Amino acid sequence: ISDAQMQRMFGAVRAFYDLPLSCKEALRMDRPEFPIGGVGYLPLHHRKLPTRSTGNVNEAFVVKQQSGAVQIALEDNPWPDEHVLPGFQTTVTAYAQRLERLALRLLPLYARALGVDPQFFDPAFTSPMVRLRMTKYPPTTNHPDTAFGIAPHVDTSFMTILAQDSEGLVIFSEQRQ
Repeated sequence: ISDAQMQRMFGAVRAFYDLPLSCKEALRMDRPEFPIGGVGYLPLHHRKLPTRSTGNVNEAFVVKQQSGAVQIALEDNPWPDEHVLPGFQTTVTAYAQRLERLALRLLPLYARALGVDPQFFDPAFTSPMVRLRMTKYPPTTNHPDTAFGIAPHVDTSFMTILAQDSEGLVIFSEQRQ
């Protein structure tokens, strides 16, 4: 993914989080009028994914696509109105499509690392699901030590590709080192 496309994406996401709260709340996840579950806006201090007693110190906007028995196209997700945030949907959609192509290019490397045929994973990815979470983590200097940007969790997808514009991610191995 080119630096230019990454910068367009980071800029679009920053512009989304600069919107008034009312614009973001109109896209809040799991609203009854949205036909797709698990997509939309999660406000600061949400207690979803992973569920916990104190909220996560982040905001998130999630879109997804999937094929197969349940068809969900990126354009089916809730989006800010084009006149409110021009180009956002186009930028995010182009980035999600590029991520999908990158993920598919990585499959033979996973196969090689496992010592199997390079096309081993191909049948399982003829119509992959893509879930894109765009997250904003505010500074945490005034939060207790028990506060997390996002609580410790395990990603349950086959592959997670992270793009971050600043430091902050901590990954623990099974030995937590």
